[in-house]
Amino acid sequence: MWDVLNQVELSIMDSLIAMQLCPGQFMDLFLSFMLFLERGSLVWILLTVFLLFDKRFRRAGYMTSLRDSA
Repeated sequence: MWDVLNQVELSIMDSLIAMQLCPGQFMDLFLSFMLFLERGSLVWILLTVFLLFDKRFRRAGYMTSLRDSA
């Protein structure tokens, strides 16, 4: 299963680079930054804060905050 997903991801990335929509160096830098944020759970904390501010998404914010504390 993971091998199939990995191959799909690689083919998508190769297509983007071939079409020159996203240069390789930019994607490397961007994805490295995203992994850095995810390791520290900063993405989840910021998402929770933004969801709690809007009344329509408050329930999702509570659910996300439960995910953070687990």
